[in-house]
Amino acid sequence: EIPLRVLDVSHNNISEASAPRIAELLDLCAIEELSVSQNRLRGNGLWTICNSIAWHTSLTTLRVRENVASAPAGQCIGNVLELNKTLTLLDCSWNDIKEADAMHLLTGLLSNTTLRSFAAAWNPLGTKSIPILREVKLLRDPPLQKLDLVNCGFDLKELDKMPEETPPPQPPKPTTKRGKKR
Repeated sequence: EIPLRVLDVSHNNISEASAPRIAELLDLCAIEELSVSQNRLRGNGLWTICNSIAWHTSLTTLRVRENVASAPAGQCIGNVLELNKTLTLLDCSWNDIKEADAMHLLTGLLSNTTLRSFAAAWNPLGTKSIPILREVKLLRDPPLQKLDLVNCGFDLKELDKMPEETPPPQPPKPTTKRGKKR
């Protein structure tokens, strides 16, 4: 095991082709903090790195922001959240995680009980993510200490609202037949 605890390779223009080499290094370390932000890992590169760290038992901090990841970023980061039991901080902002892929990410967020700080700002998560985010914000135990969802395609005030009950169905209005005027 390599005695490397913190690895910050942010701002290095790393492409998805280099991701397997980083993953190999991570497999040899008991890494606690990893930052691969502001590179060009894209979805496949991020997938490779996430698969490498998902089971790490010492990883507490993961910063993967601004990697032009798009799909399958939400799925691979969601897998890390579901599997990793030591992560306390995750920043996956600015990765173009769209509504469909966001469901994987948010399901992982809901199932993770160790995370204290979560940032997914500037990802177009969309309005379909509101119910699960509301559940994360209002019902998650233990609660998140920090939740950054700025500019995710919905009004943040929606997360504080309890879901409205569906109003009871109204009886049909009586119809009146009118005769023709002569």
